Amino acid sequence: MRRTLIAAVLMMLAGSAHATVITGTDIFLGSTPGATFSSAPGSFELKTKGCTVGPGCPTGSYTGVGVSGGTAGEIDIDETISATFDVPVTLDFFQLMVLYEGPEFDDVEERAQVTVFFFGGGSATAELQTVFSVGGDFATWTGAFGTVTNISPAFEDEAAVWNVASPFGSALIIGLEFTAVAGPCGDGECDNQSDYSIESLGYTPVPEPGSLALLGGGLVALRAALRRRRRS
Repeated sequence: MRRTLIAAVLMMLAGSAHATVITGTDIFLGSTPGATFSSAPGSFELKTKGCTVGPGCPTGSYTGVGVSGGTAGEIDIDETISATFDVPVTLDFFQLMVLYEGPEFDDVEERAQVTVFFFGGGSATAELQTVFSVGGDFATWTGAFGTVTNISPAFEDEAAVWNVASPFGSALIIGLEFTAVAGPCGDGECDNQSDYSIESLGYTPVPEPGSLALLGGGLVALRAALRRRRRS
């Protein structure tokens, strides 16, 4: 009996840290458990882009979410998609699409800016930037953590999808913001700089220290009660 009850409490602790993965469509539909997403200055708008080559084309296309008013279904400069979380989370990954290297659609070295707001105060900003001069599918992430992988090639007929894993390490965050930043002109005309869609992201809720303390205290009280019961 004792071991069963203690195991149940430990399962409660473990169950509070299940990863949550949401897609751009989930954000559009408001199906984002544990988080509230908002867009400014327009409303959410979806974008679907075909994908014909590469390992990330199981369905032949990707769908992401952006902001209405500028480039359809994309986050332009001066537009944002933000999230607030019900409890602190770690950001496991995010995946952006139609972030091109150039000169596709007159976009050259596009830059996506991501800001996180930490549990306990403070914030940090980093950028995912495509690199035209290197050639091939290459992007850099300016955060202290994170690994960038190209999922769909970044030329005009493809979806230009990038995955950043563990972008802020194990930091606990309570808020998140995506926007775009103007990149260098390079060889393009810069008529339509730095716009992209959010294809998906994943986060793991982490109980606040107070909640962990309450659960830990409950475990101690449970053990004490079991000891008294055995003695009686």
